[in-house]
Amino acid sequence: MRHLIPSTKALIALEAAARRRSFALAANELLVTESAISKQISNLEHFLDLKLFHRNPGGVELTDVGRAYAVEVRKTLRDLEDQTAAIVGHVPRSSELHVASLPTFATRWLMPRLKDFSSQVPGVIVNISNRLEATSIGDAEFDAVIHFRDARDWKGECFNLFSDDLVAVLNPSHFSAKAWLRDAQSVPLLGKSKSNSAWRRWFVKAGVAHPAPEQGPRYDSYSTLIEAVRSGIGVGLIPRSYVEPDLNMGLLEMPSPSALQAEKTFSLFLPDGSRKKIALKAFVNWLTGAARAYETHHASTEPVHSSQPDRQ
Repeated sequence: MRHLIPSTKALIALEAAARRRSFALAANELLVTESAISKQISNLEHFLDLKLFHRNPGGVELTDVGRAYAVEVRKTLRDLEDQTAAIVGHVPRSSELHVASLPTFATRWLMPRLKDFSSQVPGVIVNISNRLEATSIGDAEFDAVIHFRDARDWKGECFNLFSDDLVAVLNPSHFSAKAWLRDAQSVPLLGKSKSNSAWRRWFVKAGVAHPAPEQGPRYDSYSTLIEAVRSGIGVGLIPRSYVEPDLNMGLLEMPSPSALQAEKTFSLFLPDGSRKKIALKAFVNWLTGAARAYETHHASTEPVHSSQPDRQ
């Protein structure tokens, strides 16, 4: 009986090319030539009688059927690798996790706590990849994804970690918190791209007048926004968890305790089938526990805000 099973080499080439979105990068990863990758993909397309990639002058792009097939191939190859490793007595792949995260969440909240996970679950390697776009959610390249999103928008398994407030912060070495509240137009308003209404809502909440809160520099990432505030470019509107260490050390100040409460919810998303990994189960338990501890501690403490004297 003839089995409808393509060449393993072709499937490995497809997985790498789909993940890297490039035949050249896939070839570099697999230590073969680009023409070899192209030939394997062409052979696979001929075998399936389906087009998996669009060949464009600027590169390659998966077709819809190619994208769906690549996800299933990636899962199958990982399962086969795990099973093979277990049989031959090697360290199972489940001891290594691939987690996608919002960049600033990874650097400002997750990384300072990750050593605790390593001490609790030694031997598990956690690889972190930065992803700004929510389109990363559901990509089988990752065992888990941390992003801003409500659990109701996700069809797979999802855990809400904690909700965060947006707070106004400034660098007290450059600006006076009290003076800024008296004349809010005197300092540029810094914000996140695609969040033009946030400052207007903050001023309403704070009871402070401002004629044009939508105006001011905008940045794609909160890490860039934080650096802009630190550099004295202006006042930023930032999730509290990202700047709490700076507030506690006096490097930044909140000119007002007013906040846009529960403005951002961090969630952990698990692609279908990934929860079977023992290491991932441990990571989920640890991360949700750390999030609960953070939220409990935050609820039991007063908001950190400026209490220092006016600097003229």
